[in-house]
Amino acid sequence: MLLPDFQIFVICLCLLPNWHTHAQPRKLALLVGISNYPASSGWKNLHSANDLALLKEVLIGHGYDVQLLEDGNATKQGILEALAQDALALQPGDLFHFHFSGHGQQVVDTGNDEFDGLDEALVPFDAKAFYGNGYTGQNHLLDDELRMALIRIREKIGPTGQAFVTLDACHSGTATRSMSVCRGTDTILAPPDFQPNDATDLDDMLDVEDNRSNLAPIVVFSATSARQANWEFPAPDGKRYGPLSFALSKVMDEKPQTTFKGLFDEVRSEMAVIAPRQTPCAEGSVNLVIGENKIFEQESLHFEVVRIGNKSEVQINGGLLQQIRPGTKLFFYQPDTWHPGKTPPIVSGIVSYSELIRADVELEAPIDKETIAPAWAFVAGQQLGDSRLFIQLHLPNHKALEDEFKNQLTDFPNVILVTENFDLLLEETEAGQFRLSTYDEVVLCEETFTTPFADAAYLLEEVILKFFRYKFLKELQYEDPWLKVALNIIPANEPSNFNYDNGFAELEVGEQFFIEVTNKGDKACYINLLDIQPNAIVTPLVPGVAGDFQPGDLLLEPGQTKRLKSNNGIDFWQADLPLGFDILKLIATDEPIDLRAILAARGNTKEANPLLQAFNSAFSMQQRGAHTESLPSGAATVASVVIRIR
Repeated sequence: MLLPDFQIFVICLCLLPNWHTHAQPRKLALLVGISNYPASSGWKNLHSANDLALLKEVLIGHGYDVQLLEDGNATKQGILEALAQDALALQPGDLFHFHFSGHGQQVVDTGNDEFDGLDEALVPFDAKAFYGNGYTGQNHLLDDELRMALIRIREKIGPTGQAFVTLDACHSGTATRSMSVCRGTDTILAPPDFQPNDATDLDDMLDVEDNRSNLAPIVVFSATSARQANWEFPAPDGKRYGPLSFALSKVMDEKPQTTFKGLFDEVRSEMAVIAPRQTPCAEGSVNLVIGENKIFEQESLHFEVVRIGNKSEVQINGGLLQQIRPGTKLFFYQPDTWHPGKTPPIVSGIVSYSELIRADVELEAPIDKETIAPAWAFVAGQQLGDSRLFIQLHLPNHKALEDEFKNQLTDFPNVILVTENFDLLLEETEAGQFRLSTYDEVVLCEETFTTPFADAAYLLEEVILKFFRYKFLKELQYEDPWLKVALNIIPANEPSNFNYDNGFAELEVGEQFFIEVTNKGDKACYINLLDIQPNAIVTPLVPGVAGDFQPGDLLLEPGQTKRLKSNNGIDFWQADLPLGFDILKLIATDEPIDLRAILAARGNTKEANPLLQAFNSAFSMQQRGAHTESLPSGAATVASVVIRIR
């Protein structure tokens, strides 16, 4: 059967491969650099051409079409026109890289959208350094203008494309070095009477938080943090370069990368050597796989090396706020390790000292600076807290009891005698009795003792051990990034005087309330609820003191909210004596446990669950040192509510 020519044409079209939808995305780079500013501009000349030569070669090797815009062509209008032409040339799914090497400066904000009254700006070829004589910054490339030009490109390449911006300039810093050149100035382009608001940090150069669904993700690398200067780097080849450009070209040329985060950590490591006083910054979708429409999600959070003391001591950018306590064990991996545990670590280390957002780590083996500097640190085992107890004695007339008490303490190295800042005070009263009280004057016992050996044993085993557990649980704070549980108190009758704010509630004796828990994480978990009373008594509420329970009764699925019930099935609870501050402590775990058994034991049980192992270690009073057993990430998390009972 013969077919008409038109039908043959249509069939042929249908049989052709879908070349457009399966074509490789285009990679386009616009590299802008100004080395020779006009003498009348007030700007020092730079060596930006060296940056562009390095980056051009590396980017071509990665498949980019590279456009150069230099010196007299890199005016403000020239840069904006080049960006507009690129927006026309690009297609959905393409990759775009914008780079700028040159001066940067802060200018007075004309749009009234900056809290500090300043815009950050790049300095094109035709921009002047000083305000006045008819120049008010009209040739500076403001952050708002660059942002809008990049948004048009991000709209064009769409959510399957990628926009990558690298800025080897700065917007502050005093150019006082005689042997180097600063790519910026601390002189603000503004009228003489302008007063900036110094109460806030500088705003970001680009708004990377604009994540509308029709925009391509964007990643921005900057050579410095907000208030640092950016100094050119004298390289071994005798030329000078911008440190970000040099480090970026070296890393992209030598090492394959998976994500922008991995790329940045390598860049940061290189810059730590060539520009140690500068702190490069990365913003945007840094977990994006380079060249792919895929975000890497980590199995656990990682920390970075921020300072190297020697081959066996480093500092990381995590501390007490991230539950990184002394004794925490860390594994160090190559950067861009998204699945720790599937490959061997470079080295391990133990945290020796923690502050809020910094921690010192002693490495278990010496390692070269070049290897450890870019490494990613993952928690191998966290500490639940300090398991020491400090006791002060004041028994001037009972030397025998004091000596026997000290003798029996030799079996409990974590119970430490002090002369001030105590947890417990053992003293004799005016009536001749012995009183054991807490630092906040809660009396645990007040009795008449007669036999020093039995009396010391009673104090240690029956009173102090219980307080030891109470103190540990009261201070227990452990937030795991992979188990996220919220604990809330809801009054049963909505009284007008009910006060609940961010984990703190006030209730009167007899007042009824509900306890709600919500799993805000992506993993199912099992829950236990403890009541830690102001008289140092710890009572399990869920599961209760008595009664059987099934693991499913304590299960909380992701996104699920439950009102907790008592053993008798009632879902409301009642505030009761004693008066003072009562703590509800919710402990969520990745597998079912029963805290009732560990609370009743004397700290010498054998447990398979890592949380119960840690509790067992903390409760024994017989371990040595401040550290409990390590707890692996994802094993448990703790949430607390403090109730003041009136």
